[in-house]
Amino acid sequence: MSLVGLTKLVVEVLLNAFLLIVLLTARTLHTPFTIYLVNLVIATLLFIILFEPISIMYSLDAFRSRLGEKVCGLFKYATYNLPDVIVQTHIVITLNRVWAILKPHHYQRRHSRKLAIGFCLWTWVYPHVIVVPGLILDATVYNIPVTQISFCMLNMKALRGWLMARASAMMLLPILFLICANVCLMFWRARWFKREVSIVVQDCTDVTEKPVSTAATTPTTVKRENSRGLLLLIGLTVSMAVCWIPGATCMMYMTFASGLKSQNGPDLMTWAKVSGYMFSMQTIVDPVVIILTFRDFKKVAKSYFTNLVNISHKKSLHP
Repeated sequence: MSLVGLTKLVVEVLLNAFLLIVLLTARTLHTPFTIYLVNLVIATLLFIILFEPISIMYSLDAFRSRLGEKVCGLFKYATYNLPDVIVQTHIVITLNRVWAILKPHHYQRRHSRKLAIGFCLWTWVYPHVIVVPGLILDATVYNIPVTQISFCMLNMKALRGWLMARASAMMLLPILFLICANVCLMFWRARWFKREVSIVVQDCTDVTEKPVSTAATTPTTVKRENSRGLLLLIGLTVSMAVCWIPGATCMMYMTFASGLKSQNGPDLMTWAKVSGYMFSMQTIVDPVVIILTFRDFKKVAKSYFTNLVNISHKKSLHP
C-alpha cells in the first residue's frame, strides 16, 4: 500500500507542478481567469505536500509510533482546512464562468486581476475562519493523544456539532450549488442554441434581401469562446462531485453516528477507505480536466513539448 501511495504522490506532484509552471511562465495564459486556476493548483500542491507523506507514514507501523502531536496537528490542518480551500476555489471558478457566460460583455469590462486576486484571498480566509477554531479547540481541550490510539484523528464525539456545521457549510452545500449552477447553465445553453439556430434559418431565408454584417458575428464569437469555459466548468464540477460526495456523506454519517448507540449500519471502515481514496484522486483529476478542457493551455503545453524535443534533438546532433 505504501508503494502505491508513494507512486501516486510522485504523479500528483509532477502533474500539478507542471501545470503550475506552465500557467506561471506562459505569457499568453496571463489572464485574470488564470489566477483562479493558479490558486487551485497551489492549494492542491499544498494539500499533496502536507497530507500525502504523513498519510503514508501513518500507514507504516515503523513510522506510526514516532509521529508526535505536532505532526498530528499538521495532518489535521491538511485534512480539514486545505480541502475546504479547494472547494471554495471551485465555487469562485463557477461564479466566474457563470458571469462570463451569462453577461460576457459586462464580464470583459468589469473583471480584472485585482478582482480575481480578491476572490482568491477569500478562498483562503473563509475556510480558516470556519475550520481553525475547531482545530484549536480539539488541540487544547478535546485532544486524543496519538500514543493512546496509535493514530491521528479528531475527537468526533466532542466536536460533533462543529463537524456537522463544517461538513454542511464547506462540503455538501457547495457541491449542491456547483451541480445546480451547471444544470442551469446547460439549460440556458440549450435555449441559446435553439435561438441561434432559428436566427440562422431566418437569415438564410432573407439572405437576398440584406447582407450579413461582420459586426453581427461578434456575439456568436463571444458565445463560442464562453462555451469552452462551460466545458471546463462542467469537467471540474463532475470531478468534484464524483470525488467529494462519498467523503462528505461518510463524514456526515460518522458525525451523526458518533452520538448514536445503534450497532446497525454500513461498514464504516470500508466506506471511509473508499471515500478517502476517491477524495485523494481529486488532486489528479483536476489537473487532467484543466489540461484536456482548457484549450489555450493545450496550445501552450504543446509548444513546450515541441521546444523540449527540438532542444534534445539539437543536443544529440551536437554533443
